[in-house]
Amino acid sequence: MLFTPEDFLARLAALVPRPRSNLTQ
Repeated sequence: MLFTPEDFLARLAALVPRPRSNLTQ
């Protein structure tokens, strides 16, 4: 399997809750 930086960022985005969504609320 190829592990690209984009895939890494995508996985982090999926695991870590987005601060921006909390700020908008």
